[in-house]
Parts: sequence; structure tokens; C-alpha cells
Amino acid sequence: ANNLKTSFKKCKNTEFINEDILSYLNSCYHDSNHDSNFNKVIGSIPYQITSPLLHQLADLITRIKIDSITLLIQKEVAKKISAKAPSASYLSNFIQTFFEVRYVVAVPKECFFPIPKVDGAIVKLEPIPQPLVLNRKTPAVEPKKWSSFLHQGFKHPRKMLKKVFDEKILREAGINPPQRPQEIGPESWLKLYNSYKTVN
Repeated sequence: ANNLKTSFKKCKNTEFINEDILSYLNSCYHDSNHDSNFNKVIGSIPYQITSPLLHQLADLITRIKIDSITLLIQKEVAKKISAKAPSASYLSNFIQTFFEVRYVVAVPKECFFPIPKVDGAIVKLEPIPQPLVLNRKTPAVEPKKWSSFLHQGFKHPRKMLKKVFDEKILREAGINPPQRPQEIGPESWLKLYNSYKTVN
């Protein structure tokens, strides 16, 4: 942190906060008096906190205006969150509902010291103006409920969706019942979610 402060001392619009990022973002979200005067998130993060960090950032953009998030993460995870149907995953559907995701460049493990076991990659996430909005017209949903619904859908990723959800509701959402979870994208999942909300 001290090295960064020295390198960027001439940058008047930059502040370095030497804290646990997960705890800090949690404070930003839950404390209305918290000083969250930032509009970009940039960082090379410990690979083991990638998923919880992404979920916290998705929560955060519902409260704070953030222009962009640029992260250096594990290459395998970067590919996973930028994947599209028919190779989608729980994580790609969750993240792409909140963000436009761009896989920027791979970063070979030899670029790090000490050298890790896996390669990294840079991804850029740009928040969708109205997160979790289908065609920008239907109401937003809570990230935690959305996450829980997607987890239900991807619990058995190799099973056809009709083994998990009611065929009638799948068809109402425009989804072919024999399809598998990875074969549909965020908009289709959101249609299915809204169909279930209507039924329940």
C-alpha cells in the first residue's frame, strides 16, 4: 500500500485504503454514513475471494453509482463469467445480469512473483444502468433472491430443465423444457424467474 501511495502521489483523484476489501464494501453497502466517494474499482485480487467479491459488487451497484470495475482474476474464472450460452454457468448468468462483461487479456502466471499455479486474466465489468431488468421494462429483483433462484437452476447442471422446473412455466418463459441450464442466458433465466414470481 505504501508503494502505491508513493507511485501515485501526484494523482489528486486517487485514495488508497489499506483494508480488507470484503469488509470495506460491506460497510459501504450497510452503513448509510459510510464515505463511499469512489466510482471505479480496480484491482488484482486474491483468487480465493473472487466469487464473494463479485457478489458484493453486484449488491453494491444497487446503492452506489460505479462506472466500471476492472479486476485481475484467475483465468478460468474470467472465462467462466464471460461465457455465453450454450456454455453458460451460474456465475456467468448472475454477473451478466448486472454487468456487461469484457474479457480483456490473459496474464501468464510468470508475470507474478511469487509465481502462482494458474494464469490470470483481466476482466472489465460495466454496470448495466438498471440491474436485473429484462428489456429494461420489468421491475428489478433482489440480488440475493436472484442468486438463490439461479443456484436452484444450476444445482444439477447436466439435467434437463424440465427435471427441475414445471414444463408449463418453462414454455411460458419461452424456454424449451429439454434444454439444460448452461444453454440459456440471463434474459431467459429472468423470464423464468418472473414467471415463477407470478405463479407464487
